[in-house]
Amino acid sequence: MGFKIISIREIPTWIKVLKADPEVKTNLDILQELTLIDDLLYIEKSFALLRKKKGLRDLLETRIGYELGHIDNLQ
Repeated sequence: MGFKIISIREIPTWIKVLKADPEVKTNLDILQELTLIDDLLYIEKSFALLRKKKGLRDLLETRIGYELGHIDNLQ
């Protein structure tokens, strides 16, 4: 598994930062956080798509809301 935006050499720094967060307790938590961060960075890089594709913004907002626990299930 690779990340789209986060490079291999950045991962140790991200892990160090995430381990300092009291809400991140397990390696799975770290992986989930890194995946979410990578997804958000990819979205930021691809912002032009939000202007061109109708409905994509809602889809991305739903995905982010789900990851943050604001949405119970994806449909």
